[in-house]
Amino acid sequence: MNNRPLKILTRNINGLRNRLIEVQQFSLKNDLNIMCLQETRMIPQIIYRSEGFSSSQWTAYSPAAHRRYRGLALYVRNNIPADCIEHAFVGDNSQAQAINIYDTNGKIFIKIINVYVTDNMLDFSQLYELADGYPSLLMGDLNAYQYKLGDNASGRSNNNGKKLVSCMENNQDVLNILNGPEPTHLQGNKLDYICLINDPALSHHCEVVDTLTSDHFGVYGRSFSLIQ
Repeated sequence: MNNRPLKILTRNINGLRNRLIEVQQFSLKNDLNIMCLQETRMIPQIIYRSEGFSSSQWTAYSPAAHRRYRGLALYVRNNIPADCIEHAFVGDNSQAQAINIYDTNGKIFIKIINVYVTDNMLDFSQLYELADGYPSLLMGDLNAYQYKLGDNASGRSNNNGKKLVSCMENNQDVLNILNGPEPTHLQGNKLDYICLINDPALSHHCEVVDTLTSDHFGVYGRSFSLIQ
């Protein structure tokens, strides 16, 4: 791999089958390396592939969530050396999957963590366990809103938002939120995040993509000098 930015996208897609083509088009236009998708609502036996990417897909069937499939999908460019980490936590309320990305010497360079968390269920101890001390990009729908985190149309805070703010303020050298204050949900709240764990100095750029929408917008990011 050559020195170049790592280009990433996270999106609560609210159904992968009907929106995979538009994600693929965005990927081609922006030369994405990593795509983290949440609430894919896939039937477990069906795998949705994207040209040029290898994928790790997982579906949780959740009777407690009105008998809906949740599901995560993590796509990685074929030319990036990576492998999957076992799911650290799975269930009705919290779902995560992760990959290691390796440098040219075969050492872990960074971890990518794809996560979906329902309201009141954010647990950073589990996420730090996945990071395991390595620089990590945490991406996904944290269902966390609080005025210190950005635009909040409701003017309210939830427990996930309070936990995220507390963790951010108490661990400034460990956890950094990379995307800005713009809302990521149609109702005006910021619920979706790209966070950096264990590497506060990494240069980056993030933006909300309002052309990629379900009830959430996509969040696109570039982390500079990351791929070697």
